[in-house]
Amino acid sequence: MPTKKAFLVGINSYKNPSFSLRGCVNDVDSLAQVLIATRGFAPDDITILKDAQATQAGIMNGVQQLFESVAEGDVLVFGYSGHGTEFSKSDDQKVVEGLVPYETVSTASLVSNRDINTIARQAISTRNLAGKMNFTAIYDCCHSGQMYRALAQGKNGEFVFDDSLINRVLDISLLLPEAAERDIELNDEFQVFSACHHDETAADMKANPALNLDRPRGAFSFVLHNLIKANPNYSVNDLERQLLPAIADLVKPHIQVPVFAVQEAWKSRPILTV
Repeated sequence: MPTKKAFLVGINSYKNPSFSLRGCVNDVDSLAQVLIATRGFAPDDITILKDAQATQAGIMNGVQQLFESVAEGDVLVFGYSGHGTEFSKSDDQKVVEGLVPYETVSTASLVSNRDINTIARQAISTRNLAGKMNFTAIYDCCHSGQMYRALAQGKNGEFVFDDSLINRVLDISLLLPEAAERDIELNDEFQVFSACHHDETAADMKANPALNLDRPRGAFSFVLHNLIKANPNYSVNDLERQLLPAIADLVKPHIQVPVFAVQEAWKSRPILTV
């Protein structure tokens, strides 16, 4: 019998306190509630790692376990909310997009999109599941190596920290080769919903009653989850059409354009279905 399983990771409190965010744990708690309430996931089939639990090993093990017994008709979800970045490994000049685990102090600790994609591809191809199951990765993080925190201009022209919006990105741009080639492999036999383009940053927002934000949240997760709750049968096309202007309005003047990397054949189907 087909199963529904989710593995969710949210990191507010990093080992290095200066990396800390505020809305990520709320994001994964919200996503779990959305999956249970609108997509029929059982609570016991949702695994969540938070803060210090979300190490590199913990994340990789969780993704492996997600695919351990995948079969035809299954619906799998990997959700990540935390810091993202771009980096290159010493033995490879390509730039890959990476998730930032709790213990990160160097690129050695990062989890690359390539690592996650490889696990998904191998499971799908070796079991001949292309088009026969649904794996959706939902990333509310930055895929950018250009900046760490949002800056605003003070009254005297000086740059000051803007506490209304924190960017979910770590600046490791000095570690990147100048002419590096990015490893972009998005149009796979699985779906990727990402909070922003690779050269943009995703907003981590504090509670703001004026915006109907009752607790800190990622802007992308906040809008995405509300849309799914309003209409669980949205297709990817429907979500994209509704979400892009809503995000633009929520985070302005910040620029954040979510990406729905999905094969054309899946775009008109209800989300998280086979």
